Amino acid sequence: SECLRVAAPLGEEDVCNVLVRQFPKLESLDMSVCATDYQVLSHLGPLRNTLKDVSLCRTPQCDSWLETLAMVSGIQNLESLDLGACTIGVSTESIDLLTTFWPQLRVLKLCACTNLTNDSLQSLKNLRALEELRLDGINNITDTGIVHIGVLRTLKILSMNRLFGLTDAGVVNLRECKELR
Repeated sequence: SECLRVAAPLGEEDVCNVLVRQFPKLESLDMSVCATDYQVLSHLGPLRNTLKDVSLCRTPQCDSWLETLAMVSGIQNLESLDLGACTIGVSTESIDLLTTFWPQLRVLKLCACTNLTNDSLQSLKNLRALEELRLDGINNITDTGIVHIGVLRTLKILSMNRLFGLTDAGVVNLRECKELR
């Protein structure tokens, strides 16, 4: 399994072209805190069938990064996506996009994505293979939003630290998640 961490600042699009040539079977790409333009992802098309794990933590304009990754690069087999601390750009529309393009996701990390709301969680029901979900530090999530998580039967790991709007009454909605450890 080939893995490469790209550290910020990334530089020009030539770096992605080198990545594609040198690592044609690349499975994991960490572009956390990457200050480059999101359109650099459009050069990752040749990895559309191999890339399985992407981290975009703390990237500016995260919604644009996601859209480029999905629509332009055509990445198809994504299993793990980390959008932690993308405080600008991760929205309900972003969640709708990722659940449409990658319904096979097994791991989704949304920690500290402070723009997310209860409504943002509604399309998570489309992630039928989801095993791990991290929602730590999203103050807008309450008991109402947790209802949408209760339908995820394959969920094994659920992290909800610092969800101050969550009560015991909301946790009851997770009773159908029998795989939770």
